[in-house]
Amino acid sequence: MLAPGSMVSGYRIEEMIGKGGMGAVYRARDTALDRVVAIKALNPDLSANSDFIRRFRNEAQIQAKLNHPNIVGLFALIEEFGTHYMVMEFATGRTLKDLIHSVGPIPEKRAIPILNQILNGLGFAHQRGILHRDIKPSNIIVDKDDNVKILDFGIARVMGEQGMTRTGQNIGTVYYMSPEQVRAEKDIDARSDIFSLGITFYEMLTGRTPYNVDTASDYTIMDEIVNKPLENPRKYYEFISDLTITVLQVMTKKRREDRFASCEAVLNALQGMGPVRPAQSTPPPIVQSQQPAYQPVFETPAGPPPKTYMTQAVLATIFCCLPFGIVAIVNSSQASSAVKEGNYERAKMYARKAMTFINISVILGIIVFALNFAIGFFDAFEF
Repeated sequence: MLAPGSMVSGYRIEEMIGKGGMGAVYRARDTALDRVVAIKALNPDLSANSDFIRRFRNEAQIQAKLNHPNIVGLFALIEEFGTHYMVMEFATGRTLKDLIHSVGPIPEKRAIPILNQILNGLGFAHQRGILHRDIKPSNIIVDKDDNVKILDFGIARVMGEQGMTRTGQNIGTVYYMSPEQVRAEKDIDARSDIFSLGITFYEMLTGRTPYNVDTASDYTIMDEIVNKPLENPRKYYEFISDLTITVLQVMTKKRREDRFASCEAVLNALQGMGPVRPAQSTPPPIVQSQQPAYQPVFETPAGPPPKTYMTQAVLATIFCCLPFGIVAIVNSSQASSAVKEGNYERAKMYARKAMTFINISVILGIIVFALNFAIGFFDAFEF
């Protein structure tokens, strides 16, 4: 463990901000450039293990290829006194997991721009042949302006690369694993990350994961991932549009052949442009499938109907109030005639009747207009 104030090759340690089995992450200051950085240090106990060193260097090499505004950047790889360090961009903000815990379900208006940024960063990695394999809310940093950074390509793999992971070894955090990760398939491709991102998106929209949170059994969760359909997210948060529900369903299909083939396809679907072919730079799967990647086809839900609720409300009001208005006019006319004849008692009677029908007409008009306006308004904007 590095103490605050200690130096690592020109970087002054300020505090430890995270710790795991392979090492720790520190906030530090670059004394030459006067900027805050993050330093990931490999556990000294693992420094004698060539396999762990190889994995650590592999992570650094992968991170170095990913210069993108939505991915945490790598500045340097250092070996000092037998310990290995990565110096990285310090991402300000909080994890998406913490944001969800703080605010609960995130409304679409906010959730989709966050998702779009993750898709942009992840798609950039995929186009360079790199899978993340551990997409989850705790690996996404969101700052105060909802700018996104993807963290931790620590178990990432270059598509087509063999040997870094033993056959049969599960990689990823259980709740967000794809069915093919659960089955420990060897030919994992970009659609696995898309599934994990779909589960993350589900959690953003509902405030919870779609699986059994009351069990400590990884087996139970894995069985649900492979076999159990996801619950309708509207069960937990009703204000989700049809288009978003459809996109989420396709992202989380159990068969990867039924999912979107690329992050670009998800982005286009969210924009209502429908399915498109993946860009030519989209990497092939590790083992080529016998069938081309399935491009999901679905209809974009129609937009809100024309806003005729105001016209309907006015017409309904006129229709209901017109008879009372006519009766009021007739009584008013008779009151005028009685005045001309000098029969003032009769004139007062007709005047009172006219005023009564006028009041009835006004009150009824207000009620009918308000009811019809409200019904029409909510019908027009129904999800």
